[in-house]
Amino acid sequence: MCERNAEGFTPFVAAVFYRAYGIALQLLDLAQTLCGDQLHLLLAMLCPSDSHRDDNPVFILCRNNTCSFTWTGDEHIHQDIFECHTCGLMGSLCCCTECAYTCHRGHNCSFKRASPTAYCDCWERCKCRALASGSETQRQLLLSRLLAATPLGLRVNSRGEHLLGMLVGMVARQVGEQNQWHNARLSSYRQLASRVRSEDSMPAHDLSPSQFSNKALQMVLSDWRCVAAALRADEGAEEEPLGSQLAVDPQQGVSYQLQSSTKFLDNLTHTLLSKLSQDVMDELLTTLVMQVGPSRESPEAVLVCERLVRSVVRVLITCQMEWANIPSGICSTSSKRKSSSSAIMQQVEHFFSSLAPIALPQLVSCSRALITPVCMGVCMPVEPSCMADRHRIADELFKLEPASLIRLPKTMDADPT
Repeated sequence: MCERNAEGFTPFVAAVFYRAYGIALQLLDLAQTLCGDQLHLLLAMLCPSDSHRDDNPVFILCRNNTCSFTWTGDEHIHQDIFECHTCGLMGSLCCCTECAYTCHRGHNCSFKRASPTAYCDCWERCKCRALASGSETQRQLLLSRLLAATPLGLRVNSRGEHLLGMLVGMVARQVGEQNQWHNARLSSYRQLASRVRSEDSMPAHDLSPSQFSNKALQMVLSDWRCVAAALRADEGAEEEPLGSQLAVDPQQGVSYQLQSSTKFLDNLTHTLLSKLSQDVMDELLTTLVMQVGPSRESPEAVLVCERLVRSVVRVLITCQMEWANIPSGICSTSSKRKSSSSAIMQQVEHFFSSLAPIALPQLVSCSRALITPVCMGVCMPVEPSCMADRHRIADELFKLEPASLIRLPKTMDADPT
């Protein structure tokens, strides 16, 4: 049970990776019987401590979605596409996100910055493993059992993302891609597709898009441990204090040390507010309110909620900068962006009202922090900067890697140019 194959997978991880979920459930039963209540032995069979972060069976389960070709066929849609130099998927050929994380895992695969309309060509160049979905019922059962019996849902992947953050980004992407799919296709087209598939050995491409990510997200949102781990992401990151790098005043150095990174938290908050429906936020709020309780007896839950409130404030301020650049007029782009800003404001108001006892003190504190530099004369209130009408400030800002602010040594002369 602890042995590994050439890919570094234990038997359980291999069964999950190759979508044999029935066998994975049997192996999980066997592992729990052999280990009893010894969690460290169970984890050694399921996901050893020295395994690659992306070999976590929980992350593999959530990534095992079907190829987008199974529901788009040869119709071009707007979707994230990748090119694989290992398999020769370059130039006009590409693969979808699902294939990039399964079929081309470990290959020289990179994201195509220019993302035109396309469909996945993975099946034409290699043996696509994402064409078969496996049993969705067994897949959901396996995920629920792993979240309940193990702490695998609390770990991070190679990008530093927690399970909740990864699922939120995945669902947001799939919503944009699958909205282009039309369920009411003509029956004649389906018959033609079946005939072409039988003649040219084309894979099935008249199926429905996978909805497992939405169900997995609901499952994770109802798990307090996963929610708390994601909302406290980077809180205890051990990094060199910025105060020591910039050689600033010691008191400011202490202030820098008390601050925690918020890259993943703010990205998660922005995606929840701007790209997902109100139902997802309601699921999160239900879990938070239940954990906090009427008398707020859980200090950890209160701390998590306070951190999330501050993140919502930061995201809202950034979005306000973006909304200030929306041009006046009746063009379709302006109307869409104005409706999007109204939807975000409704979500923010609903969020603050649901957590009012915790949100109000944090809002006062954030307001004071914003106005204090102006009152002290350090900053001056100015009009929002003029930026391009189509520029999405928040979308790009929350995807940036955290900057490393390091001042050049005094012995090095700066280039006058």
